[in-house]
Amino acid sequence: MTCEANISRNIGQKSMAVRYGIPLGIFGCTFLFLIITMYRYIPPYDEGLILVGSTRVLSGDIPYRDFYTNYGPAQFYILAALFKLFGPSVLVERLWDVLIRSCTVLVIYLIVNHAWGRGRAIFLAALTAMWLSYFENYGYPVFPCLLFSLLSLYCMVPVYRGSRAIAPLLASGLCVGVTILFRHDVGIASAAAGAFTLGLFHLTQEIDTPRKIRALLRSAKIYTGGIAIPLVIPLALLVAAGAAHDMLVDLVVIPARVYVRMRSQPFPSVVEIARDVIDLNYRTHAWEFPTPAVYLPILGVLAGVLTATAWGKNRRTATSAEDRAPTSERLCILVQLTVFSLLFFFKGWVLPNTTQMALAIVPSLVIITVCHMQVRSRAAKILCAIGIACLLLTSVPPVWNADARFEHNLAWAADDSAASTSVSGLTRSRNGSCFPPPGLERLRCLNIVGSSKRLSVISRNIPRKTKPSLSA
Repeated sequence: MTCEANISRNIGQKSMAVRYGIPLGIFGCTFLFLIITMYRYIPPYDEGLILVGSTRVLSGDIPYRDFYTNYGPAQFYILAALFKLFGPSVLVERLWDVLIRSCTVLVIYLIVNHAWGRGRAIFLAALTAMWLSYFENYGYPVFPCLLFSLLSLYCMVPVYRGSRAIAPLLASGLCVGVTILFRHDVGIASAAAGAFTLGLFHLTQEIDTPRKIRALLRSAKIYTGGIAIPLVIPLALLVAAGAAHDMLVDLVVIPARVYVRMRSQPFPSVVEIARDVIDLNYRTHAWEFPTPAVYLPILGVLAGVLTATAWGKNRRTATSAEDRAPTSERLCILVQLTVFSLLFFFKGWVLPNTTQMALAIVPSLVIITVCHMQVRSRAAKILCAIGIACLLLTSVPPVWNADARFEHNLAWAADDSAASTSVSGLTRSRNGSCFPPPGLERLRCLNIVGSSKRLSVISRNIPRKTKPSLSA
């Protein structure tokens, strides 16, 4: 018995090490990877605006009331709190952004590992890390939105397995509520995707209709309550500060009347994209035009719909509850990811570059990677094969970009360290030194695109309240 107990304890310790060690290793490796492949230049849009807005909040200004922004308040207040703790610095904002992206990779690993296995989960974690490095646009609020949208799905997985506990539904709703605080449009889309999948799950249960309706209403109440909890206090504080009307104008009226006409651009030409692919003329940055990655969510949605249909048929033909449970879980995860990709694709429709499509591209990576499993129809298999080929092809620029960025940052770090004792601080600051002269401490290790004065000029020239003209 003692020998058997020791063996059982050793097996338990090894399983615990695998259970927690691999996710922590993935998080740590992703964090390090995003640091060493970081783009060290700071564009005025949107990172510069986020930094200026956060410093204004730190000094007592209220978003919407005192300055125009079409983002939710969460990013400004979180960065203002971090600046309060660690001092105003671009590096603080970058580390916060890298933390968010690393957590996103971790959540994707956890979702795929539970539903499809460790091998695919590790592959998708590595692929997602490459893409998140390629997207750049640090401080952009869509990346916290992506994290909390995926986290809302992860919290919902126990429900798709048949759990009737309150905690998963409530936690999923809380994540959606937090998403709304970062970007209201993305949060509403995330809520719609979760509600649609939850409703589909309940309506496909093999129970009588009254019980289906009662279960659906119960889940809807808990889910909606979870969404409302993180929204009540921040909105009440903004209303009490006199920002209600300005918030409505900034977040609803101006985007509805001005944004589409002002920012709308056509989708890139397929012919031009094909020519670039043949000539191996890949884009250096995710925000450059044209890029084939903007069409990746379309393939992801089509593959997701066909695969979900095939899995639904397999689920109906399963002979036991044990066989139906894994299929039901995978089906619901795939459906919610597909709806995410579809709704987020329309969010990026106005300005179709890779960064604007980031929210739709990341779920598509998961869909296309797992779509070939349990697919029997020829059409679905062909589409999945095309999707995987396109996924690999469009992933070449992120891989090349990460390699080039790593080499550049490594060479810069060696030069900056050597120059710290031999070159004047002013000369070093032009390349973003980690040893800046007095007055440039906030730009430690980074540099502003074009000129080191642009961000300060933007900050000085923003009036107390500026808005685009509604007649534009």
